[in-house]
Amino acid sequence: ISSHHHLRQGRIEKARGTLERLIEIEPNMAKAYNASCVVELRSGRLEQAERACRVAIRLNPDNASSWVNLASVYVTARRYEDTREAAEKALSIQPKHAEAEYLLGITYANLGAFDRAEEHSRRGLAVSPNHPGLRKLDAQLAARKRQP
Repeated sequence: ISSHHHLRQGRIEKARGTLERLIEIEPNMAKAYNASCVVELRSGRLEQAERACRVAIRLNPDNASSWVNLASVYVTARRYEDTREAAEKALSIQPKHAEAEYLLGITYANLGAFDRAEEHSRRGLAVSPNHPGLRKLDAQLAARKRQP
């Protein structure tokens, strides 16, 4: 809870320190590694983020959030095939996961598969109509269709 609070306040180093101490005390706590993945991702430390996500997944492979966080690491690194695999795994665990749909939409848009991107955008918006990323993606895809 403390690391989450620090992260929301933009205190990345405090969040990282809290999580490092927690992991020392509880080395098998998947949630701590998942949170560490988010901290490292927001810090732009993609290798560390991927490593933390992988540990979280090893400890709890059925946590859709860990798979989505790993997909977020991959999409940031422009590793679209890896993004697709991780986001699809998240959806296999939790079929109505707006963020996973968003990541798939972004992935397919970047690969030029705009019909697939639209499909994932629509499915995500059906789950979470106010998801800012999905709304932006949907608008970008619609604008692309209107271009001559």
